[in-house]
Parts: sequence; structure tokens; C-alpha cells
Amino acid sequence: MADKESYSAYRWYVLFTACFAISTLFIHMTAIPALLSVIAQDMQIDMGTASQFMTGWMLAISVATLFLGVVCDKKGLSFALNCGLLTSLVSVLLIPLVGHTFWPFFTLRLLQGMSVGFIMPVIGFIAVKWFPAREHGLINGIFFGVMSLGSSVGVALTPVIMRAVDDWQLTLVYLGAFNVIGIILALSIAKSRPPVQDAITTRAEPMKEEMSFKGAVSFIISWVGPLVIFANAWVFFGLYNFVPTFLSEPAPMGIGLGPITSGYLCLSLTVIGIVSGLIGGFIYDRVFKGHAKPHIALGFVIAAFALLLILPSVRGSVFLIAVILMLSGFAIPFQNPAVSSYIIGTYPAGVAGRMMGWWFGIGDFGAVAGLFFGSLSISHSGSYNGVLVMITMASIIGLAITLVFLKHGLRVYKQEVSSQNEPVVPPVA
Repeated sequence: MADKESYSAYRWYVLFTACFAISTLFIHMTAIPALLSVIAQDMQIDMGTASQFMTGWMLAISVATLFLGVVCDKKGLSFALNCGLLTSLVSVLLIPLVGHTFWPFFTLRLLQGMSVGFIMPVIGFIAVKWFPAREHGLINGIFFGVMSLGSSVGVALTPVIMRAVDDWQLTLVYLGAFNVIGIILALSIAKSRPPVQDAITTRAEPMKEEMSFKGAVSFIISWVGPLVIFANAWVFFGLYNFVPTFLSEPAPMGIGLGPITSGYLCLSLTVIGIVSGLIGGFIYDRVFKGHAKPHIALGFVIAAFALLLILPSVRGSVFLIAVILMLSGFAIPFQNPAVSSYIIGTYPAGVAGRMMGWWFGIGDFGAVAGLFFGSLSISHSGSYNGVLVMITMASIIGLAITLVFLKHGLRVYKQEVSSQNEPVVPPVA
């Protein structure tokens, strides 16, 4: 294991660069829900159909993350960050040229989603190459927390720009300025080399360091584990994409607070995610001592409180809405450090980035399903109640899978590795 002096303070700048990049992409994610009613009116489509723009974003993430995790492993961190940021920047610059109708704009949303596939898996590479194992929970908490930061900026800044320029397409173009800053930061670390080039002994290392990606996905845990992220993504992206419009649209579809008020109220949902990611990383490292199951389960329990938003007594109180949004917004970022640290601790450094992409790529199809069926529910019912019910059901199912998956998956995993006569130090459940 590399000694303490091997890890310089520069590693935090590397993490900051990656965090800025991923937060930039999430600014673009929540910009669309904040403008959805305007976009729907301009394209002359209903709100349910317009909501499929979020589905397209997530569909591209799910597919891209599965295959693009290899980019960071093979080409380096700076290259992966720039690929994602440039792809996203091109997509927003093309909006005034071709994004006037449903299918061209939907295609650009696919491109934006693909950009996340380059950047999401880099946290695995950064963790095993730049940070000691004792800090993995913390840095994963930071990385996933800044997704909420980007979402907060998007949901708060977009209505302000829109009010100033009175053009939704130009509003999205202006947000591309964050991409340019991110590209500059990514270029600044292009020649940086991680302090630990050799394999790092992590908390759990049941596989051989030379194991291939094909060998890694042959384990049952590599297929069952992503189901937890499937439920995780259904809840997280459902809340972040549907709640802003739910709050702003008039009854009976929504609550009727208007875009500006709902935008600021949604900060209760998104800003708390920044704090919860940090708290989650600390608790995972210091309280649960690397035990993933109780940490992840607690997140799903808290997320289930989103169902309370359908109650008339809650809808009539801005205070209660803010409280429920804070609880729901706390839940998923809180559990993400445990999920990602578990993945990093399970696989060797050589495939960490690709396996991070594998788990989140498959798991993010939960967001695709949630957004797709949620949009259908809105189209058919004219209400967001069905969306909130499905989000809560996903939380309950995620809780059940967590309790079964970590116990059953690790037992089978240990048996499989033992049968190959390899040393077994199973991940802590």
C-alpha cells in the first residue's frame, strides 16, 4: 500500500475538476424541467410528451455509461472529462439551429445524456489512483453531492436567465458557459499523473488485479448489484425532473406555485443533496465503518416520504412542502457514497472505472423507466400523483432488493471466488 506521503494535496484539485465537470452536466439536466411548460407551448405538445425529453437524457446516460467507462481507464482522466464536456457543449450550441421541434430536440437531449457517460465513471478511477482507501467514502460523497449542486444551479439560474432574455433556446446556450470553464479545468490536468501507479490494496479485493472486464462481469454480484442502482436512479431522477414542474403547474396537474417560486422551493430538494452526500460519506467511513447495507437501506426509507406530497394538507403548506422535499432530496445522495465505495472496494484498480460504468449504466435504466412511465402517467391522468406513487414504490422495492442483494450476493460471490482457490476478503455488507 502506498504510504501517506504518496498522496499530495494536488489530488483535491483533480477531484474538484471532475466535480465541476459532472455538476455542469447536471445544470443542463434541471434546466429542461424549469423550462418545460415554455418548451411544450413553443412546440405545441402536451406536458407528458415534453417530459420525454428527460427520458431521452437518461436513456443516453444508461447506454453510454455502460460502454464509455473504458475511456477513462484507457485514455486518461482529462481526455474523458473533455469528451463529456465537449459533447454537451456541442449539443446546447446546436439547439437554436435545429432544436425547434420534438425529434430534433430529443436527439440533442440524447447527445447531452451521452456526455454524462464519459464522466460518471471517472470517480472510480480517481478513487483508486489518487486517494487512499480511508477517503473513498468522503470523495464519493463529494462527487455525488455536487450533482445536486449542479442541479440546484440549473433549477435556480435557468428561470432568471429566461426572464432576462425571454428565449428558452438562448437560455440553454448561455448555460454552455459552464462547459467552457470545465474544459479549461480539464485541460489543466492533462499531464498530471496519479501518485499511485501500482495496484492499491483496498478494503476488499477478492479478485486478481489482472482480471479482465469480461472476468469481472462473470460474477453474480455484477448483475444483481445494479438493481439497487436501478431503484436509486428511479427515485433520484424522478424527483429532480418531475418535482420542478409539479410545483409550478396549476392544479389539478400540479400545485400552481409558478416557475420562479417553484424554482427557489426546489432548492430544498437539490441543495440538501450537497450536504447529504458529504454526511453520507462521513457516516459510511466513520459510523457504519464501511458497512453498505444499513447505509443504503436508510436512504431508501427516507426517500419513501416523497409520497406525502400528494396529500392536500401538505400541498397547502409551503413549509411542509419544503420539509418533504428536504427529506426526499437527502435520501439518495446520502446512500450514493456507500454504493460507489462498495463497487470500488469490490473490483481491482484495472477495471474499477469500467465496473463503475457497468453498475451505473445498467442501474440508470431505472431512471429511464421512471421518467418514461411517469410521463405516460402524466399524459393519461393529467396529474403528477401517479409519478409520486411510483417514486415511493421504487424506494420500497429498492429497500427490499438491498436487504436481499447484499446478503445473498456476497454469499454467492464468496463461494464463487473460493471455488477458484483465490484469497477471499469479501466486501463488508
